[in-house]
Amino acid sequence: MIADADTGYGNPLAVRRTVRAWERAGAAALHVEDQTSPKRCGLDEMRTIAEAFRGVVPVLSNQIEGGRTPLPGVAALQDMGYSLAVFSLGTAFAAAEGMRAYLRALANGGTPLAMTGFDEFNALVGLEEHTALEARYAG
Repeated sequence: MIADADTGYGNPLAVRRTVRAWERAGAAALHVEDQTSPKRCGLDEMRTIAEAFRGVVPVLSNQIEGGRTPLPGVAALQDMGYSLAVFSLGTAFAAAEGMRAYLRALANGGTPLAMTGFDEFNALVGLEEHTALEARYAG
């Protein structure tokens, strides 16, 4: 689990306390902001941060589509020195757009065409495995 620790919630002692609390909770890694408000999430800052920590600690980029942080792409992030990028909201944004398109098509009297089929969805969510576990523990 990668936990979002914002800016660490205060001074260096607070950051230390935050890190230890997440360690006790079982986090494998933390995303700690490199800056305080107002946040300046420009490409130059991203390059500077990645270069400053290259080879010292793994550097993570929190990529939020539509947010302030530039989205240079995975290859560019790797070139800058980022070892991990988190795209935490992109799938939710894409799902919301898919739901909107589906509902719009229904409202306009049409039939939505682009969607996952029933069997494919069941496989995606692991329904067969879940059903087997349910049967195993039911009796």
